[in-house]
Amino acid sequence: MNHCGAWQVNAAELAQIEPPAPPRTWYPLAHRAVLDSVCSALEGAGFMICRSRLSVSHGGARFFGTLDLTTSVVEGVSIAVGIRNSNDREAPVDRTDAIEHLTLQGRQPDHTLLLCEGD
Repeated sequence: MNHCGAWQVNAAELAQIEPPAPPRTWYPLAHRAVLDSVCSALEGAGFMICRSRLSVSHGGARFFGTLDLTTSVVEGVSIAVGIRNSNDREAPVDRTDAIEHLTLQGRQPDHTLLLCEGD
């Protein structure tokens, strides 16, 4: 779900977004580099990603993504990781862990995310 003018992209489109030249006091990170770093860390720890949803906003300056993992906590409950990065200093690179609870109500899935702020 996107809001505030955000649009969904795939990993190849994300890679096309270049960060601005770094000023003297700050070094912007490429969104794709942030995504690749998180994916590598997860896979290195033995987690497998089953779905990713990536979005950008503000002319590509801000990135937010969610990575659903195959890891189940209990039946119907899985882990998701949220990632954010910005090249306009508004939302510094960060990670949020979540437990995704999927319940089926009729034929429509109902997702509930329980967020745990990254450190």
